Amino acid sequence: MALTSRSSVKSVLGIPTGVTRSDALIDLLVDVANELVLDEIDLPAETVATYSETLDVDYAAQREVPLRYRPVVSVVALTIGASVPTDTDYTFTSSGSIRLVADGAYFPIGRQQVEVTYTAGFSSTPADLAHAATLIAVQAFNQGGHAGFDSERVSTYSYRLDGSTVPPLAQRILNRYRRAFARSTY
Repeated sequence: MALTSRSSVKSVLGIPTGVTRSDALIDLLVDVANELVLDEIDLPAETVATYSETLDVDYAAQREVPLRYRPVVSVVALTIGASVPTDTDYTFTSSGSIRLVADGAYFPIGRQQVEVTYTAGFSSTPADLAHAATLIAVQAFNQGGHAGFDSERVSTYSYRLDGSTVPPLAQRILNRYRRAFARSTY
């Protein structure tokens, strides 16, 4: 399942399906756009996959720990310290965190206190993410003819580059899926 496709890009560009002169380039740009979108939303695959993490708890009275990948579909296994909570002891949030639900329940402070295995990703591609990938591929195709130049003058030569790789509308769509805090490096 790819986020965008050759036919989607050609449709936005107004290139008839029978015209195949640019198909190899469009296929390359589709792959690049798909990978760029996944990187922007910090997701290794566009389908639902299983991930395992060992998390540190840095603060006292912490009831919630963030998971690296989202959207979280399900929690397969959870160990807190040496105990295994029941499914009713916790919930997972749409923002990609595990939250303890019992009053007075907190994660124990320390390194590697929480072990979790969970599934995250999209069972079907959200239409807006597919559109963002299409817009990125279309912009890359259109920039190819002028190598990213926004403007150029001849007399007393000067130029200005279009430094954006992601169109503003695609950027706005991707912002909905980005995390509010920095991604980790592990």
